[in-house]
Amino acid sequence: NYLNGLHDTVAWAAEGRTAVFDYDYYTEGVGKQGRLKSITQRIDGIDLQRVGYDYYQVGDHGEAGDLKEVVVQDWKVGSSAWVTIRRTIYRYYKVDEPGGFPHGLKMVIGPDGCRRLQAAGLDPFGITDAVMLGYSDFLFEYDDQRRVTMEKVHGGSQTIRYDYVENADKPPFSEVNTWATKTTETRADGNQIVVYSNRGGKPILHMLKKVSDGAIWADYREYNDNYQTVLMASPAAVKSVTEPVGDSGDLVVVLNDSSGLVRRFEYNIKGSAAEGYVKAGLAQPGKATDQAITTTSYRYGTHGAGNSK
Repeated sequence: NYLNGLHDTVAWAAEGRTAVFDYDYYTEGVGKQGRLKSITQRIDGIDLQRVGYDYYQVGDHGEAGDLKEVVVQDWKVGSSAWVTIRRTIYRYYKVDEPGGFPHGLKMVIGPDGCRRLQAAGLDPFGITDAVMLGYSDFLFEYDDQRRVTMEKVHGGSQTIRYDYVENADKPPFSEVNTWATKTTETRADGNQIVVYSNRGGKPILHMLKKVSDGAIWADYREYNDNYQTVLMASPAAVKSVTEPVGDSGDLVVVLNDSSGLVRRFEYNIKGSAAEGYVKAGLAQPGKATDQAITTTSYRYGTHGAGNSK
């Protein structure tokens, strides 16, 4: 059911029992009015669990309307009271704050961190970011394009960095197998995950690089003009990878002649009954198409809509 365009109640019944989720919304308050306040689950009219949502109005850790915390509670019949079982707290960047942008998620403090805050007797909304970091699950920093550039995890004990490169040649959407963006994730141990994607955001190459000796494990994909995957090569099938220098040049991936798993996909041709749908999946060693075997094939039926036959 809906009330004023918002979810009011979701309910169903089966085998003589009923289950209901009731939605409640804030009716007033800057940054709160009209926003979800709680969802309560009831079975056969008996309270079972409730999730409550609170939002920043004014304060040091978020702009008005930013999600402040989520509290999950169980109903205890014996005491006739709601008992909190877990809690998650969020902090955000404010106007002109370095490292982010207004409403940008800064910090997530999960249930374990919240329990440790409570045990330490700390007010989660009164302590500084420097203190809160030790209890957090995630801390994020962003660049001027609102992309994450740094992530701290596990109470700030590990740092992950992200770098972005755009192809200076600016390939169009039609060049589905040409790299347009490169994203590098540098992990806390120094090893890297490098992803090259096409203009549509589809990954062409996903590569784990071991910095100490230069070893790589690369997954490679190719697409057709409809951005459908036509080839997937496992790391064992990738013979070599030549990366572009800086923001220009070609990404060249060479596959083994006859070793390593390569999967290919065929699609129903234009004008067929199931045009565009996958027709078959094949597997082959390396580039050896003459050794390909069909692993999966698909057939499609027809069905009507409404009263049509």
